[in-house]
Amino acid sequence: MEKENSKIAHALSELKGQVDSLVIEKISENMNYSLHEMRKNYGENMQAFSYGEAYLEILQTRILNKGIYLLDEPEAALSPLKQLSLIAFLLEVLKNKNAQFIIATHSPILMGIPGAALYEIQDDSLQPVTFKETDHYCITKAFLENPESYLRHLH
Repeated sequence: MEKENSKIAHALSELKGQVDSLVIEKISENMNYSLHEMRKNYGENMQAFSYGEAYLEILQTRILNKGIYLLDEPEAALSPLKQLSLIAFLLEVLKNKNAQFIIATHSPILMGIPGAALYEIQDDSLQPVTFKETDHYCITKAFLENPESYLRHLH
């Protein structure tokens, strides 16, 4: 968005001093449809958020109605703490609305959502697995219990 704003500001710089600055600002916003839509949908201060905070804000704004929601690796934008915030939000939505979430994830934190049905792709099929059977849980648990045993091989 900043890059697009810079291009537009440069293009409109000739108008400075000839046209009121508020008019230039409105022209700039109209030229930058993405920025306009972001501000309209999520408020003026999206750039004040971290990437993870903005991601959560967008999800919380978009997930309003009944439906099936597909989330592809939402952990990519979220710290472990923000993943827990996402879980709290999803549980609230599930409690209060008729919604379902299908989440593709590598995150053991997100796989730990209470009541989640977990499936793993194995040999071109989906197989049900328990939380503690997933490779992601096993590897993360083993690493956290003894990081030195993993990291010593990387020197």
